[in-house]
Amino acid sequence: MKSKSFARFGALALACAAAHAIAQPFDPQPYYLGIGQAFTHEDNLFRVADGSPKTSETYSTTSLLAGVDQPIGRQRFYADGVVRHNRYRDVDTLNHTGYGLDVGLDWETINRLSGRVAYTVNERLARFGLDEGPLVIDVPNEERTQQFLARGKLGGESTLAIELLGLYRKLDYSAVQFAFREFDQTTGGLNVEYRPGGLLVLGAGVRLTQGEYQALRDEFDRNDFDLTAVYTPSGLTKLSARISYTDEEHDRTSARDLQGVTGALGWEYKPTGKLVFITELIRDSGAETSFSATGFESATPTGTSSRLTNLARLRVLYEATAKIQLEGNLRYARRNLVSTAVGTGGATATEAGSDRTTEYALGARYAATRNLLFACSIGTERRKASANTTVSYPYSADRASCSAQFVLQ
Repeated sequence: MKSKSFARFGALALACAAAHAIAQPFDPQPYYLGIGQAFTHEDNLFRVADGSPKTSETYSTTSLLAGVDQPIGRQRFYADGVVRHNRYRDVDTLNHTGYGLDVGLDWETINRLSGRVAYTVNERLARFGLDEGPLVIDVPNEERTQQFLARGKLGGESTLAIELLGLYRKLDYSAVQFAFREFDQTTGGLNVEYRPGGLLVLGAGVRLTQGEYQALRDEFDRNDFDLTAVYTPSGLTKLSARISYTDEEHDRTSARDLQGVTGALGWEYKPTGKLVFITELIRDSGAETSFSATGFESATPTGTSSRLTNLARLRVLYEATAKIQLEGNLRYARRNLVSTAVGTGGATATEAGSDRTTEYALGARYAATRNLLFACSIGTERRKASANTTVSYPYSADRASCSAQFVLQ
């Protein structure tokens, strides 16, 4: 019932946004339409443990893309959508069609009021090997993430500003074996911003969250007190930071309780016009860490049994020529895991553990024309897990992919 209510509320808010947009003059060419084709090879499709026989597989992904980005006076309406069809060479029982949608409205009034209303949904095949051993199933297991965001700010770029936040998130799976990962949560927040100068923005705020892991019948409450800062000394570098005191309590699985310091640090640095470094350090619960990268084209898996994740990400972009871009990615995550299962009579059993995962990827993009883009990438994953635990396991996997995309705009 809660999910349906939020879905109706989100649909109503976006319908109002669209109606407002239609009443305004449009850019004559704000739309795009495209098609993409990719081929991917993985040497350990099911992410089985080291020493076990691996399944090597090649699959294709055919995508249809469409979107709009329309400024309307002080407002901006946008929508991006994709439909993806995956076909596997050997394990054809995993053939499936997924989709993604990201739609929203950035709004502003003359009285220093601004904000955003946005809805994001992504349905894709869940990646194997997340937690609890390699759950190999012979049917597609669709992972669907939804997020509805409503944000309003009073004060704009003035010395003092106040921001209100409303956020709803939901995670579902089509396979019953993954039901223990499903959850939904609702967050409300208030933040006060102070600008002592043009280069620095300081903030303080609170976030209150209520949620539930449905299959475990485990409701939880979370309270965060946040201190934030954004420092932009020049057009070449930008620093952003958040440090929070977090108190999360669960009704049934107290092993998931979290009290202490969480936070995030981001640094974007452009030493030259062609080179960009983007660094992120995040310390938070597994669900918060995963959703921080969620988008309709995000490849990051969302389901996790992590009570606390320490995550580091580094992305390097280099414009070799006007048409060629090179990219390097490094991701390291250390997770404190808690696995909870429901037994007969409703009793729950909990086990704890930890693991460390390192991922590397290198890629290149070639913009042959304004409408045609080619890309290739190679990557590897390596995981090490704590001994004497079933909540995780060590594995290694390598991946290579090439794609082509044609877009009319």
